[in-house]
Amino acid sequence: MKPTILQANYNVSLHFDVEEVEKKLNIKWEDVEEWFVKYTGLKLKMKNGDTLEFDGNFDMNHYTDWKWPEEELELDEKGYPID
Repeated sequence: MKPTILQANYNVSLHFDVEEVEKKLNIKWEDVEEWFVKYTGLKLKMKNGDTLEFDGNFDMNHYTDWKWPEEELELDEKGYPID
């Protein structure tokens, strides 16, 4: 069966140094209620209700070996893998 889509999957990790985040945002980590990452930016919800953002300014080419994908897939027109 001829594939409709060829997909290459890469595994990428981002690392945030908590001490650097504390220093740049002038916070204490114990004041953070929750955190998440979106579009390489670290979002912090503080216990006082404030929301802060730390932009890691990541160069994805530095963190990813684009030469070798973790997985290569052939997909059909609906996006399902072809056996």
